[in-house]
Amino acid sequence: MSAGYCSSEDRRIFLRSGISMNSMLQTLTHEMIHAKLWWVTKNVHGRAFVKELKRVRQLGAPLSPSELDLTADGFFELQPKLTKQNLENTIRYALTIECLPARYVTKFLELEFHLPYSVIRRQVPDVAKMIAQKCYARKKINHKLLRA
Repeated sequence: MSAGYCSSEDRRIFLRSGISMNSMLQTLTHEMIHAKLWWVTKNVHGRAFVKELKRVRQLGAPLSPSELDLTADGFFELQPKLTKQNLENTIRYALTIECLPARYVTKFLELEFHLPYSVIRRQVPDVAKMIAQKCYARKKINHKLLRA
């Protein structure tokens, strides 16, 4: 999972706090490519993404070591399996590691699973409840930290 997230709805890029300057620049480059390509293709890390990675690499943009490999080999992201466990893990990740606001979780799920939220909801009807439970747990933890 990444240290950043590109929200097409808000036209914003979110970066995880506490990462090194080098990681921040690499992540920002990665997310800027997503922002540029969002309206061209919905395939998150497909051919267009790799082509743009190669282009910005030639310009000297900071890329992570794994993305340097992608520009050499090409990369086509496989769609993760939509299971209840994978959904729980992805929701937890979105809220705790990415620190996304609750309203962005459904979009994050769409990007991770390459499916519209309506399809995710149809296949796993508990998904809204799962998000609500994880949000509640996060609020509870934050409240305890503030009281300490």
